[in-house]
Amino acid sequence: VLVVGVGNRRVTADALGPRSAGGVLVTRGLAPQNEAASLGLREVACVSPGASGATGIPLVQLLAGVVRAVKPAAILCIDSLCTSDPARLGRTVQISDTGLCPARPESGKCITRAMLGVPVLAVGIPTMMEADEAVGRPGFVITPRELDSVVKKGSNLLALAINKALQQKLSIAELCYLAN
Repeated sequence: VLVVGVGNRRVTADALGPRSAGGVLVTRGLAPQNEAASLGLREVACVSPGASGATGIPLVQLLAGVVRAVKPAAILCIDSLCTSDPARLGRTVQISDTGLCPARPESGKCITRAMLGVPVLAVGIPTMMEADEAVGRPGFVITPRELDSVVKKGSNLLALAINKALQQKLSIAELCYLAN
């Protein structure tokens, strides 16, 4: 499985993906594949490429190259999400098996099975809400007052949940030890 931390770690409201990915137990390359399998470990690789504005490479193009090289069975994208309901800010986890699309899907930047040739799962927590209508100007967002805590606790929660889902034979204590 290829885990992808989507977002910009320098912008708190967009840092959930990279921070979560930092807590994922990476097992690819630790041992020969047959040895890892005999230990009950699933092969996991992880990338957190940062914002395309910083790399100059659109995420879907970057992932296409990684998919060709790594040949994962599936991709799991972790991202900060936008919500239209303020009650969901920092309080829900969204999981999707249809890929990951930005708030404006017409941008053509969706990461899907059709684009990459492997199943794409997405998981995230809403960390922002568009506030265009509330303030009467485009481009404004609302974040929870406790955004730093939401991102810190949310990224820890998602990393541990992903580790447990991917490495089911390991205990929570073993996963916490190995992932740190």
